[in-house]
Parts: sequence; structure tokens; C-alpha cells
Amino acid sequence: MKICKLIICVLTLFSLAMETNGQEAYHSVFDDNLRLKYSGISIQPTIDWINKNDMTEDDICTQFVERLYLLGTKEKNGKIYHNLFVYRDRVDCGVILPEELWYMINYPRGLTDLHLGIREDDGRIYMDKEEYLTLISEGSFWHNIADDTYIPYPETEDGELVLYDFTKQKGDMYCSVEGHDPVYVAETETVVTKDNMMRKKQTLSNGYVLIEGLGCINSTGMFLYYLNPRTILSNDNVPYFDYTLMTGATINNDETLIFGQPFWDMVRAVVADGIKEIRVEDKDDKQIYLPDGRMTDTPPFGGIYIQNGRKYVR
Repeated sequence: MKICKLIICVLTLFSLAMETNGQEAYHSVFDDNLRLKYSGISIQPTIDWINKNDMTEDDICTQFVERLYLLGTKEKNGKIYHNLFVYRDRVDCGVILPEELWYMINYPRGLTDLHLGIREDDGRIYMDKEEYLTLISEGSFWHNIADDTYIPYPETEDGELVLYDFTKQKGDMYCSVEGHDPVYVAETETVVTKDNMMRKKQTLSNGYVLIEGLGCINSTGMFLYYLNPRTILSNDNVPYFDYTLMTGATINNDETLIFGQPFWDMVRAVVADGIKEIRVEDKDDKQIYLPDGRMTDTPPFGGIYIQNGRKYVR
């Protein structure tokens, strides 16, 4: 009995030591005032614009930003949801949209009319399916951003969609929809964000990176449509708004940054590589690259890739 008590005391002290060293156990940020920010640009049009105007990658800037806010709660079907508001705005920065894409300028100049409900329970993030489908249905602005023909988020018996599932481990299937490549969890690890919270990090087989309590940090679909973003193409089949990163995550009203990525450094590197690619004549490079510069063995299904200095959409 004394040995058991001793073991319990040691474990308790170890737990306290971990907390005081900035390694606290993860807790839901949905209990706080969460704010997320995404920034994005169009790679090929930006490269063309830089070359046409004899500029450098240091002259680029983000073309749009999207911000998400949690504010208050509501009850639906016996469940308590946090209200999620979305704001998106285009930044007029160098690259001019083709006329056929002018509808993309009509970003909502304010928060979404639909107060989306989102909740977290036992490592999973849920949304009401009816609300989600309404958000991306034809006639809604967000129909331009999300592919409503591909809903890869599992549905529960209660009519909810599982947007994120951080209970998945390496090798587990993350989602599978007939007619599309299945998505697996390729890697899992633990990261400590700037608020000293330990959070699970998942890297999926399609290259998307998810952080517990924050969401996807590198999809053009951002937080809500990270698995089913709609590819935006001009009449010339040129992708627009095809590079996006979560550039900031804050909690509480003091805007204390708990997570961020060096958007400008990464974008400048990608654009610089693109400039070099199109300036090299007769280059024969069979290697396949994703828009953010990562190499891959096979082209992503329903996505954008670069090969031999040219961009393609599969």
C-alpha cells in the first residue's frame, strides 16, 4: 500500500513539474476567445506579374485574408455550440483578377450571416451538417470556395459532420469517399504552441497539416473546407488563390499570438523558385511539386501540381 501511495505521489509531482515547465496538457481552446487568420496568394499570376514588371519576390504581398472568430454559444438539437463567424476580404495587390473571376472580389464585407455552430468533444470537432451544407450551397458566396460535391467529413448518427478527428493515429484512414483517393494519417507528433499547450499535430497523406485546437494550417480550404476546397481557375486554366497558410492564431482579447507561420518567407521562396523555373530554357524536370514547393511522388487528386516548370490541375 505504501508503495502504491509513493508511486501516486511521484506521478503527481511529475505532472506538476511538466506543467510548470510549460508542458501543460492540452485543453480545448473553444473555451476561450479564439481568433484565426489565413493569408493567401495566387502563385503563377504573381510570378507572371513580377516578371512582366521587372520586380522581385520581395515586392509581393498577400492577395486576401480570412479571419475566423468564436463569439458566444447557442443550443441546437440538445447540443451546445460555439458561434463561429467568418470574415474574408480581398487585398488589391499587384495581380489583377481576370474579368471572369471578378465575382471573387465580392467577398462578404463583414461576418457571415449564418452563425455557424461548432463544438469539440473528446478530440473531435463537430459541425451541424445542415448548417454546413447551407453554407456551401449554390447561391452562397462560400459555394465558390468549397466543393459541395465532395463532402469527405464523416457524418454521425446525430446529423453532425466530424470536421477534425485528432484521435486518429499514424496509419489510420482519415477519410474515404468513393471516386476520390482515400486520405490517411501519415505522421503524428506533439507540438507546444506559444501558450505552453501541448497539441497533437497530424500530417495527412495529401500534405495537409492539422494542429489540435487550431485546425488545418496549410490548405486553400482553410479551416472549414480544408479537405474539399474548390479549385479557382481562369478561362486560361490558370489557378488563382492557390497558396494559403494560417498566419496567426490568438486567444483572448489581448491578441496574444499562440501560433503563426512565416508566410512571407515561404511565399517568397516558392515564387522565387517559380521565377527560376520559367527562366530556365529546355529544363526537363519530371519531379512533381506541390504549390508550396514540397515534392511528391504522384499528382494530388483534384489538386494543383507543378512538373517540368508548368502548373497542372488534375
